[in-house]
Amino acid sequence: RIGNIYGVASEDMTQFADKFTNALVYLGNTSAATESEITNTMMRISSATRQLGISQADALGISATIAGIGARPELGGTAVQRIFLELLDAATAAVDSDKVQQFAQIIGVTGEEFQSLVRTDPTNTFIRVLNSLNDIQRGGGNLRNVLGDVDLTGIRLIDVIGRLTGATGLLQTNINGANQAWDTGTARQEEFNKRSITLESAVIELKNAFVALGFTLEKLLGPTITVIIEAIKRAIQAFIALPE
Repeated sequence: RIGNIYGVASEDMTQFADKFTNALVYLGNTSAATESEITNTMMRISSATRQLGISQADALGISATIAGIGARPELGGTAVQRIFLELLDAATAAVDSDKVQQFAQIIGVTGEEFQSLVRTDPTNTFIRVLNSLNDIQRGGGNLRNVLGDVDLTGIRLIDVIGRLTGATGLLQTNINGANQAWDTGTARQEEFNKRSITLESAVIELKNAFVALGFTLEKLLGPTITVIIEAIKRAIQAFIALPE
């Protein structure tokens, strides 16, 4: 569904799924969010991230951060989607509009520069807005009032943004990691290898346990164990020979 939202062509869907899975597995192993939480969060922001021009890998890193700060997908995803939609609206509005000027003031640029940043590098513009909001809070500013000036209101939305402003380092790390995993495509194979090693070890341990059990039964039952084993073998062979 995320591939469809991003307009991935049917002939490219297999490659998309492979890259997406690799990045998702990487984030599931390295972030505080589960793969399910990341996917559910991305489902809620992917329409806005596609319209804004944020790549799938960046969106995965953003989703992992939202879930990692403890925001539920339906809450965190919806809140961040609203931010993206406001950024998109500002990027296409008249440069002298209040919204454009307010966003520009937040990050300390002109209206023209702000619109250019959103259009050419939306992910880093989003991070820059969060860093600037964090600086405003640390300087004693009122986050609720600043966000209200750009039409971002609501207790839950402000809570999510407040958490994200203090997690931009984590956000950048998750985005970088997601892009690396997307490009290199090794995380899924590494996860498979780990699980294969674990399964192999379990099989070996089970085999050793049966061997130990055999030695114990031989000591306890002596020659009688041979008779029991032969009886079991005959029973198994008779069962296999039964007509279907």
